[in-house]
Amino acid sequence: MYGIIKKVYLPREIVPLSSTIANFIHFILSWCIFFAYLLLYVRAPILPTIVWFPYLVLVQLILVTALSLLVACLNVFYEDVKYITGILLNLLFFLLPIMYVVEQVYYSPALSGPGRFWLRLMYTVNPMASIINGYRKCLLEPPSPQAIGGHPSMPLDPANLLLTGAVSVALLLLSYAYFNKRKWQFVERP
Repeated sequence: MYGIIKKVYLPREIVPLSSTIANFIHFILSWCIFFAYLLLYVRAPILPTIVWFPYLVLVQLILVTALSLLVACLNVFYEDVKYITGILLNLLFFLLPIMYVVEQVYYSPALSGPGRFWLRLMYTVNPMASIINGYRKCLLEPPSPQAIGGHPSMPLDPANLLLTGAVSVALLLLSYAYFNKRKWQFVERP
């Protein structure tokens, strides 16, 4: 890849953005298959919160674009970034509400006092946790109270989703500014 950048003028943003856009197309096609599965096989009802789905997809695209610009830039200068990124992605799989619903964590008797406050703060501030929780809330029916220890299901929080969008846009602007600042040094790397 460095040979192309050295020989021909190529906007440096093309390299990370091409990967992001290709994976985004794959992501959208996967959602089409999932929607067909939900509607035809599971016969899941269409919830009114589905109106948030395009917003969630857009916010996720903005967040992933920001992170890809940042990681691509850092990876040029620091060789270990690709290894650290892999470890962080594996860790995030367990920290994000993918295999469990947020209510299971919020209402857990093991977390009382300040632990519950910090956990709620982590889910509120973490944009990816809000996006995953938003997908679950706008596509799937809420879990039954028996599944979450007799507690009521938490509704979709529009304020949290708007905060997630603002954080994602801010991160994109900061990542792009950093990428633009460092992109002319990419060619100088061995």
